[in-house]
Amino acid sequence: MVARVWTYNACLAMTAAVLFVFITSRLPQTYRSFHLPWESLAVAFIAVSASRVYIHFRRNAQAYSLSEIPLFVGLFFCTPDELVLARVVGSAIGLGLICRQPPIKLAFNLSCFAVETQVASLLAHHLVPNSGPLGAASWLWLLVIAVIVSAIGFVLSAGVITLAEERLDKRRWALPAALAIGGGVANASLGAEIVTTVLRNPLEVLFLLVPLFTLAAAYALYTREHQKRQQLQYLYQSSDLLQRTTEQEVAIPELLRQLCHVFRTEVAQITLLPVAGTPEHAHQVVVHNDAVSEERGSPEVSFLERFVPLLEDEQRSFHAVPPKVTPAVAAWLRESGLRNAIGTALQTEGQLLGVMVVGNRLSDVSIFDGADVTLLETFAAQASAAVQNTRLGSRLEHQAFHDPLTGLANRAL
Repeated sequence: MVARVWTYNACLAMTAAVLFVFITSRLPQTYRSFHLPWESLAVAFIAVSASRVYIHFRRNAQAYSLSEIPLFVGLFFCTPDELVLARVVGSAIGLGLICRQPPIKLAFNLSCFAVETQVASLLAHHLVPNSGPLGAASWLWLLVIAVIVSAIGFVLSAGVITLAEERLDKRRWALPAALAIGGGVANASLGAEIVTTVLRNPLEVLFLLVPLFTLAAAYALYTREHQKRQQLQYLYQSSDLLQRTTEQEVAIPELLRQLCHVFRTEVAQITLLPVAGTPEHAHQVVVHNDAVSEERGSPEVSFLERFVPLLEDEQRSFHAVPPKVTPAVAAWLRESGLRNAIGTALQTEGQLLGVMVVGNRLSDVSIFDGADVTLLETFAAQASAAVQNTRLGSRLEHQAFHDPLTGLANRAL
């Protein structure tokens, strides 16, 4: 999977380089009456890149930002090569240094942005006059450019997500595609309005700050509410699953698969400890990229020692996201094959039943936060109750059909 994505990124980067050498660098390096330094435009790209919002679908997340606004401003007030430089450098700082995206995601995003920017510059050069007043036809062509650029960005993102997940469900792409194109057109319209305002009177740009901040707040609010609704739906489904399924061997793998979808991770695992006075062994179930592996036996002491103090402290979970981890936790992440992880104890009435861990975030939202830990604790509370009820039922059944002294089968059995 990783090799295919890197190959995809390399082809995309080569496409961007070919476009720059043979097309963008040969375009007339001109601008409108007002010249905006590329460094200033790069600052705008840093701001919009670092404050992106996410629409979650499937096991990944599609990122949206206001990047079309500085892009369309740059089409008029920067030269084509300056615009490419500003977007690539600004996005590299915003996504790489501030958001700390993994190299594989950063390489894709920068290559995708370079292609989008150069296509926009090429279309604007041929469709929008570089001098004279801008008429209705020019603004209409700008909206067409916005649709084309947004569609290109979405198709490239859909391609890399499909490579990463090895499957494609076309029916589930309709909403993200509509949001990508609709959002791109809305942002481009604001960018065009800024251009018109600057050409008329640059001080009037101050009046556009309110709608810009309102749009950014609307993006963030929609994302937050959409994510909350999905989390409630997953919680209901997991509760229903644990209540309907009495066999742990069936319920736990399904729950772990669901955790991978909820937290958008590669790995989810549950380790159940044996009950004192019974012949049961520790039971560990791991789901990695939908593949289930189970193991019975004594877990490593070092693994369990991380969770015993949680019973004594007020906290019930741990948060292992580099670089803010101790050397011991960093070593545990390496040994477990995890880049980042959160975990919590399964417990009831002060008794440690086991541990639940999810790790290796998949999407652009690459950092676990406090809300993720709280949500994992809620899932753990449901799982703890289900495990305790299942064990209680098994214990009562064993007592009903076995002699309490010898443990042999009784007359009822």
